[in-house]
Amino acid sequence: MSEKPIIATKGRLIPQQGGGVGHSLKRDSITREIDASLKRLGINVIDLYFLHWPIPDEDIEEAWVAIADAIKVGKVRYAAASNFSVDQMKRIQSIHPIAALQSRYNMLSRNLEYSEFLYCTENNIGVVPWGPIGHGMLTGKFDRERVKNLDDNDGFRRNEAPYFKEPEFSANFELVEKLKPIAKRSNRSLTQLAIAWVLRRPEVTSAIVGGRKPSQVVENITISDYELSPADIDDIDSLLKERDQVLKSA
Repeated sequence: MSEKPIIATKGRLIPQQGGGVGHSLKRDSITREIDASLKRLGINVIDLYFLHWPIPDEDIEEAWVAIADAIKVGKVRYAAASNFSVDQMKRIQSIHPIAALQSRYNMLSRNLEYSEFLYCTENNIGVVPWGPIGHGMLTGKFDRERVKNLDDNDGFRRNEAPYFKEPEFSANFELVEKLKPIAKRSNRSLTQLAIAWVLRRPEVTSAIVGGRKPSQVVENITISDYELSPADIDDIDSLLKERDQVLKSA
């Protein structure tokens, strides 16, 4: 029996006439977005519906009620939060259970380990990290010259400036160089190593990885049988501690 794909989409960002994107967590707006997504996707129900960023904070409960209502009438199966803090998740959990949390998590951004992972485990919430390869920093494809020549409007600089600006860039570049032997001994790429590192956590149910070329998509999906060894994890942890110490003293 063939498996059906799980369809997930988000609400809050609204295209504006003349260009640009607005945002709203108002109940009527979220309801309209859900209906519009169903129509565009040509489906009767959305498996997983995320609130994309809890902004404005004061409206998250109202938006969550809209998703809960959509679940009641069969338009959505499960409600999910994107980039919510633990305190924000607590506020909406009593309205309707959270099925998944989507937040940034990779070797360079490990804040989820301090509180979100524990809360998600305690409340049966799956974690779906975005940015597992650090917007390309962890692929080994960036050197100082390429970063120097990035356009100021490039997504790497705009969205992930700390990764590509000093003092983080030098520490990250050194980390990537030291990760190469770990990937090589398993005959894997740095990209696959970075994704496997994210997937090693029991809280993580899947990871969001982009690809600009078909070959990158193939590279990403061929890690289903790649599990980091205890030695790999220990070695990476040691390198991350070294990086953190370098940044603290910078």
